Amino acid sequence: GLELSALKCVRAATSISKGISKSKIGITVGSCFTGMCGTHDRHDFVVMGHEVNLASRFSSIAEQGQILVSENVRKATHSFVDYEATTRPYFKKRPVTLEDGSIERRKVKVAEFQCYLVQNEVNRAASFIVNFRGGSVRLKTESNIFVGRDEETHQILNVVTDPENQKSKTVLITGEPGIGKSALVKQIRQTVMSFSKVVFGAGFQIEQNTSCFAIRQLIGSLMDIDDPINIEQPALAAKLAQLGVKVDNSTTKHIFPNAVKGHRSNQRSTRNILTGSKGDDSRSQRNLIRAMHTTQVNEMKPKHVSSVTTFFKNLVASQSRGGNIEVVVFLEDIQWLDVNSFDILLELISNRIPNVVFILSARSSSSINDEARQRLEGLISLLKKIASAATINLEPMSKEETGELCAKLIVDFKRKDAEVEGQGKGLKILGMDETDLVSQSVKDVVYERTKGLPRHIILLVRWLIESKNVTQHSMNGFDFANKMSQLQAENVVPESVAETIVMRLNILTGDARNVLKIAAGLEDVFFVDDIYTVLENDGSKISLPELSTILLRLKESGFIEPFQKQKGFRMRRMVQEWQFVSDVTKSAVKSLLPEKRRVEIQEMLGPAKLPRKQSEGSMKKKGLGKFFSM
Repeated sequence: GLELSALKCVRAATSISKGISKSKIGITVGSCFTGMCGTHDRHDFVVMGHEVNLASRFSSIAEQGQILVSENVRKATHSFVDYEATTRPYFKKRPVTLEDGSIERRKVKVAEFQCYLVQNEVNRAASFIVNFRGGSVRLKTESNIFVGRDEETHQILNVVTDPENQKSKTVLITGEPGIGKSALVKQIRQTVMSFSKVVFGAGFQIEQNTSCFAIRQLIGSLMDIDDPINIEQPALAAKLAQLGVKVDNSTTKHIFPNAVKGHRSNQRSTRNILTGSKGDDSRSQRNLIRAMHTTQVNEMKPKHVSSVTTFFKNLVASQSRGGNIEVVVFLEDIQWLDVNSFDILLELISNRIPNVVFILSARSSSSINDEARQRLEGLISLLKKIASAATINLEPMSKEETGELCAKLIVDFKRKDAEVEGQGKGLKILGMDETDLVSQSVKDVVYERTKGLPRHIILLVRWLIESKNVTQHSMNGFDFANKMSQLQAENVVPESVAETIVMRLNILTGDARNVLKIAAGLEDVFFVDDIYTVLENDGSKISLPELSTILLRLKESGFIEPFQKQKGFRMRRMVQEWQFVSDVTKSAVKSLLPEKRRVEIQEMLGPAKLPRKQSEGSMKKKGLGKFFSM
């Protein structure tokens, strides 16, 4: 989403600033026009738009070594980066008439820009990521509502509380994005906190190249250390003495790099280089470079993995203190773990540590890249060999569960509406259950558009309330405001979803964007040959194998999928028939395609090819699509 894109931009800018001390960088995030511009004889790839111009202005008014960002970037990354608000004048050369009547071009102040100066390096503290993924800085609106998943909850709790098995137990929860994995994990966590020591960690996409990032979270949680990566040697020694645990040099190097002998704190030198001050002497630069590379992914040797595993086991033993206190380790989004964290996790599970329960969550294999898929398959094959392990694949909610969640969300949103509370209107109608307060027609529309994905339900219901398409009708509970509101609920793409899809589209390469836009101008089910024909007429040099590769990348990015995908489906060498993952995704992409271009695409293919006869079952999908969860 926007947070991840903006954070990547700021991180790239800080890296550039460290390498090129005289650089001046401006960052904005938003929609812009990218593509080929010009005639067939003379054209070029261009990037145009308000955000592009604003970033250019910021770079021109920044001082050497400074990074200036816009308000939307600050809002998206303020939890990770420290900023200083600043107002900078912008000058342009303008013709000025002098006293003697002559005209001279001078710099004249034409505008002032409110922007933000990057002060400190991105906050990489593992403890912050734990809180962020754990929900403490997320929206609270939907955090107190949990519906369904009774069978899965019962199955997980049976594994956790099995009194006959004192060895290590593992549960892996998988499912598509937005299926409700985080909500289920949070529900289980709240349940087991009363009788177990809970340790929480999470994979984070921006930290896939940080060695031992997730394992550092778990160890920090066990030791009650806020930030293991920055703890210094005296504080670490005191903490280890308190716990009665020893640590070897290998574990210290990988988990507590700042406590390694000879490693100096680099916070001051980092700040100086980022802000362009005079503290960038050769020694501080060397220390900074060493700090930058201390936690970069460099695959650990097996003996180092075993060393960290042994240290973790000793920490768990210190928690139980001779009793039977169970340690429940929650680790979310393991598809984003760095290679060293994943290797250590496999070692921990294989060692079957007594009184430890691992509850893991991951996206399903169809939603991750090939490297992560291979790792996940390796973990699943390991769990199959362990009797006390279970794998749970979450399916979309049923129509009844969707209706129940929809009703609870609508009532919850309205309860927090200050206007409703001010009017003193009670939401509970005498003789009616909470789920009966919402009409069946609203529940049906929500189910048809979300297909039972909890995250999609939450966002759609929020939009229905905020757009006032669903309102309270005195004694009849909540229903559509009128017929037009129902039509909008059934067909309109919420603006927030469209913006998210367009944002994801802008991340793609030029060829991939072009192919996707061509596909949006075709039928609901489009064919590789048709796209190739259009590309040939455009003068593109993309070959058929290259086109197939681009389509597979678009599939991995969540835009399209093979037509008539079934269970047991195996990808052929070159899939011929494709479709968008949802009508919402296609509508958002199609909105970027001018009508003239759509007509041009149809003329290229000719009347004999448009429309093609589609196979039975090629109905237009009405789901909200994967982008509702990003």
